[in-house]
Amino acid sequence: MRGVSFTAIVTAMALSMMPAWAAAEPRAGVLPLDVNGELPPQGAKTLSAEVEAGLTSAGATVVSSTELAGTFGGKPKTASKQLAACRDGACLKDLAAKATATHLVRPTVQMDGSDYVLSLELVDGATGEVVHQASQTCELCGLTEAQAMMRSLAESLKDRLASTGTVTVDSTPPGAEVLVDGEPAGTAPLELRLAAGEHTIVLRLAGHADEERRVVVEVGSTAPVTAELTELEQAAPVEPSAPERKLPLGPLGWASIGVGVAAVGTGIGLLILDERPVEYTRCSGIDVDVEGDCRFRHDTLVGGVVMTIVGVVGITAGALLVARSRKAGKNGGDHERRARLRPTLRGFAIQF
Repeated sequence: MRGVSFTAIVTAMALSMMPAWAAAEPRAGVLPLDVNGELPPQGAKTLSAEVEAGLTSAGATVVSSTELAGTFGGKPKTASKQLAACRDGACLKDLAAKATATHLVRPTVQMDGSDYVLSLELVDGATGEVVHQASQTCELCGLTEAQAMMRSLAESLKDRLASTGTVTVDSTPPGAEVLVDGEPAGTAPLELRLAAGEHTIVLRLAGHADEERRVVVEVGSTAPVTAELTELEQAAPVEPSAPERKLPLGPLGWASIGVGVAAVGTGIGLLILDERPVEYTRCSGIDVDVEGDCRFRHDTLVGGVVMTIVGVVGITAGALLVARSRKAGKNGGDHERRARLRPTLRGFAIQF
């Protein structure tokens, strides 16, 4: 019994490490071969061996009839008789539990002249009930042909043993990642063997919207899943805006001072010229008064005042810019001190 408990623990650990959608590894106990008729020498032994080989090829862990008989205890001959007599559901259920078998397989061969009628009964270990039966007739064949047919018959139980069905997954375009119940399963196109029941299949491909399908898997059946993936719209690239032009403070300040000095000079000149006679034209004859002065005078007072004010403002602004530039240079931040020249309704403005 210690060996049985150890096997159960190992089986539970293996189940915990499998994906949620995968089926449990089947353990198939092979019951003694039922023979109706007369077989060639060693016929029963070789046919039973082919059943075990076919079940192993189907992915099952095989529990031989000798091991099944050992679960009854006592002498081997007596245990073999008890195993042969174990046919009702309650006995088979108890036998499967002792052997930690998920299924029991009962092979039968019937001789009909030179024909072999081969059959296998699959018993659910949890209930002790027959859940599937497969049979095939080998007409006019010898033992060698019957052995090959018995192995093929056992291999055909693959999906039944694992309680699985087949799901074929295709995507358009191909190459989508396939997730079964949230677990990665491969890339489409793909054929999967899934445990019986409902499963959620998601197909995912870069640049496309995910597609989700629900499929109900039946034991031994094949269910197709196809999906046409919708391409996602690409967002238009955002062009970077042109950087705002910034002027360095120092050169801008000296330029402002230069313009201001020129404007002050022009304004003073216009103020001096105001009310002075126009001597270079129309200053003869009747255009000369009794004192000999030209009656036409320069009217430059307003222009002189405006130019002088503009010049003073320009010099002041330029001096502030130069002073600020020098201060920033001493602090090591001259590269951060910039001014923006922007148009306004009244002309241009300087913004730091």
